[in-house]
Amino acid sequence: QLRYRRTEAADRRVAQAQLVSAWLDRVVPPSEPAVDYAPYTIVVFVRNGSAEPVYNVNMKLDVGVRGSFLRRPGALGPGEMREFAIIAPGYPRGIPRPEISFVDSAGQKWLRLGEGQLKAPTQGQLDAFLRESPGAYTSIEAHPTLNLGWTPEANHGKSLSKP
Repeated sequence: QLRYRRTEAADRRVAQAQLVSAWLDRVVPPSEPAVDYAPYTIVVFVRNGSAEPVYNVNMKLDVGVRGSFLRRPGALGPGEMREFAIIAPGYPRGIPRPEISFVDSAGQKWLRLGEGQLKAPTQGQLDAFLRESPGAYTSIEAHPTLNLGWTPEANHGKSLSKP
């Protein structure tokens, strides 16, 4: 009976977190190549399918040598979904798998990895997650598209549904 109560408590603890997700929708090729690179638009959705808000939401998309892109939408309300259009300086290497970190309504921090695994991260894992990378470029400043996500609109994403 004690084991059942522990399992039930653990299930309640992750119930909200299991309903928060991010996924790749599509990769849109450039309409015309730029001078030094061919910008591809990678469209990602982030959704809070729970009945409670989630806070401190961060979405990261790693596209290998093209860099890793971080968006910070902040909070997502119950049932809210947002769309992010990330401009990569070329076709992504491999299949981009977005990851998200967030805090649930009980104050628990979570990290959902690109393959869907959900975990309670250490502070070191969160710190590493919250860093952008220029990939094969020499610096973030030298990256042709990384700083395009630093506007409030790009960080917040386009709201597709709100209750």
